[in-house]
Amino acid sequence: MLQFVKQAARKVPGARRVVRALRRRSAAAKPLAKKSASLVNLLSARSVTAEDIEKISGVASTYSAAWAALEYKRGNHDLAISLAETIPANAPIQDKILAKSWDSMRDLGRYDLALRGLHARRPDPVTPSFQARLDHTLFSHTAFEAFRRYVTAVEHSNPKGYVVLFDLGSRVTTGLMVPISYQLASQGYSVCSAVAGSMPKSRLPELSNISAMMRANGSGLTSGETEPQNEWAVSWDEGTVSCDGINYFTFFLERISKLARSYRGGLDTPEAQALFDDMLRRSDLAITMCKRLVPLAAQGKPVRVVTMESHFAPWGVVRRWCDTVGRDHDIHLIGMSVAYENYFSNLTSIEAKTLSIEDLTANPDLRHPFLGGRHRFTEFRANAPSPEEMRQREEQALSWIRIDRSRSDMGNGHQRQMVIDAISEARKKGRRSFCVLGKVLIDFAAPDDQGHVFDDFTSWLRMLVELSSQHDALLVIKPHPHEIREEIVQSGVQMLRELLPEHLPDNVIFLDHTTFNSSELAELVDAAFVWNGTACAEFPVLGCPVFAESVWAARDYPVDNPVLMTTGSYIDVFNGSAELKVSDANREAAIDYLHFMRSDIVAIPFRYMRRAGTNQAIGANMLYEDELTELEQRGDPYVELAASRFFEFAHREAQI
Repeated sequence: MLQFVKQAARKVPGARRVVRALRRRSAAAKPLAKKSASLVNLLSARSVTAEDIEKISGVASTYSAAWAALEYKRGNHDLAISLAETIPANAPIQDKILAKSWDSMRDLGRYDLALRGLHARRPDPVTPSFQARLDHTLFSHTAFEAFRRYVTAVEHSNPKGYVVLFDLGSRVTTGLMVPISYQLASQGYSVCSAVAGSMPKSRLPELSNISAMMRANGSGLTSGETEPQNEWAVSWDEGTVSCDGINYFTFFLERISKLARSYRGGLDTPEAQALFDDMLRRSDLAITMCKRLVPLAAQGKPVRVVTMESHFAPWGVVRRWCDTVGRDHDIHLIGMSVAYENYFSNLTSIEAKTLSIEDLTANPDLRHPFLGGRHRFTEFRANAPSPEEMRQREEQALSWIRIDRSRSDMGNGHQRQMVIDAISEARKKGRRSFCVLGKVLIDFAAPDDQGHVFDDFTSWLRMLVELSSQHDALLVIKPHPHEIREEIVQSGVQMLRELLPEHLPDNVIFLDHTTFNSSELAELVDAAFVWNGTACAEFPVLGCPVFAESVWAARDYPVDNPVLMTTGSYIDVFNGSAELKVSDANREAAIDYLHFMRSDIVAIPFRYMRRAGTNQAIGANMLYEDELTELEQRGDPYVELAASRFFEFAHREAQI
């Protein structure tokens, strides 16, 4: 009966004491029903002691699952894994025991038992939340087993470098890394996840406190600690959420603003405070992970952390830490995202089929992987196209730019004609006409975003209204079409119009969402103002100068648009003293950039996983196992390309 316990005790030091206690008490065991009730109560308790466990004995199969779950709860992670590994697949464990321990079984890699436990909790009728949890667990099970084949089975004792998944709360990160891990492991690199249950825990001793170090629900470390491991200084009103002198506020603000559905969210609601507390707890886990990577890197091998959503906490916390600390130790953050499919398909491709992946630490000016970055754009342009190829590129770029993104066929015809007439009248009188292109107010996604002249988007927008009135210029303000697209935002999001005064000057026209496409305005106005956005590449192609205010704009779109660096420069544009033109070099760079974003240099074809390309639901995440089988049999140059981005900028790389 105790054979499974003996096996676990051989693997994990310190377990023999509990084995002896089991032997002493098994003869005088209580009836099974009472023992099971005690187990259920313990599984529900906030804390468990060694004495609690020694008081329980019973049938091996029932006790093994409970004991593994309780040891995991106590923080004895390695012992818990060893215990869980000994449980037979068809062990007759009571439903109520598995129902209470299903999440522990998940974190310990026993997804078969976790799924049995979930089914024991199945409500009647099945609720959407239960179905989602079941779907997520099924996906994680598939990924876990794939990692077991691709990584655990071929783990190198002396790897060339280390890749750590920070996939806390990010199943897409987990799924995308399945085929990439296959490639990296075959090249001699070690791959592990910091999150328990994402993949089997690494057997390498140097990864013992990194691999599977945090619980899948983000509640704490698998070693049992649930309290913060680091000291944080928080002052929301002063813009401070810092640890060890590094301020991570921007990554919290972006997420809180999304919750509040406003340009700048605060902690003034219970929901916002609860979200902040959860992000801070997870960010503390992230910092703890980062600190543990430093001794690992001291071995002289490069270390890479991979994640997504690096503009939100906790994932952005890792990015900032790598920018300021990790880079000195050759610890870099690899960022992943879907490519800019939405732009080229106009939101018609709801399932993502591409991957953008870049070393964000080596490229700190790269805001998101799907933008590619200046260094890769320079490489893309190294081979100049022939005149005929350039003409074809131009035609293709214009077709993308002139897509009816604003659904102008349903627009306000009266307002449209009124604007055309107003611009024509202004031109006759020698007045300049400009347009301002809005932003979705919860989707800036730029760390520490600010302007060259103005502190933030709101002050910039209001000053444009004021300057246009002072200099008798016509100003047409176009809200972003995605403000009302459900695929991008939810209802109730703060609108651009809400940032402006209720009554606007006569020279300012605020458009309906569908009155004009931005490309149509580019052919009417003298120049455009934008905080940041794809218009930085579109408008030069159309021959319309565009002035971007965000410091990120020139980094995101390296096409050499003019930049206004002072209030006086803005005044010169409005009063007519500044020349407004697009150079040939500017236009050609903009055409090239649109093709660059579409190229497989940036938009790597990647169809191994079902994942949403927009906010529109497409069903549960799923790994396409036929594609993985094809990868194993034939390989995939695109997976090789994605894997090559991990150590592209390593300044030291040991040989096996």
